Amino acid sequence: MLGPESALPFKTNVSAVASVSPLGIPVGTLNPSESVTISFQVQVITLPANRMITNIASVTYTSQPDPTRPPVTTTTTTPPITIEVNPNEPNTFIKTANVNSVQLGDFITYTLTFTNNGTIPANNLLITDPLPPEVTFYQDSVTVNGVLRPGSNPTIGILIETVNPEESVIVRFFVQVTSEPQNGLIQNTARVRYTLRPDPTKPPIPVDETSEPNIIPFIGPFISPNLNCFFNGERFIRRGWNRGC
Repeated sequence: MLGPESALPFKTNVSAVASVSPLGIPVGTLNPSESVTISFQVQVITLPANRMITNIASVTYTSQPDPTRPPVTTTTTTPPITIEVNPNEPNTFIKTANVNSVQLGDFITYTLTFTNNGTIPANNLLITDPLPPEVTFYQDSVTVNGVLRPGSNPTIGILIETVNPEESVIVRFFVQVTSEPQNGLIQNTARVRYTLRPDPTKPPIPVDETSEPNIIPFIGPFISPNLNCFFNGERFIRRGWNRGC
């Protein structure tokens, strides 16, 4: 019994049966000690919610142990087979920071790296990063593969058209620690959404992934001198001074 995530056609070792379908495969009569093997192929066309596909087969047959009585119909099912569906075997999405701890006023450079380890392009990537309330995003600090993206904001979303197999896209941006976290940790998780199209004749398959949480300990009550700095689009400078932070 195939689920909605699968599509046909079938291939069997029973001499070419044009009418083969999920409704049943007729194999005729099996004599004692005989067996028949049926094999077929399906294609995963949608990603199941839990990324698991479970399938159970059944066989219905008639037998007549007693020739003086009517034939007996029996139905037997196989144990369930469960297969995990990996959308692109496997892509990676990692979030890192350039510091191991921070204090009030410090800058953090976040790096989001998406790598396509599969065999088909990942299309229409939307990378978002809902930043924690203790940090402030610096406008016009986003770069994609080293190229500045003026006006981009990770909390809204950064769009990348296509990442081909064996390619990576690297997104970087700056934030500043502007308040103390209540639990002493600055932590958050980034998200990437994209589509895969293994079969050009079928609709694209949507994929939604998150990075592992990035956690930075906050060290207080010290205040960094960088709290009086701002990003001018090219570098950080100290307010009231024409020098770097």
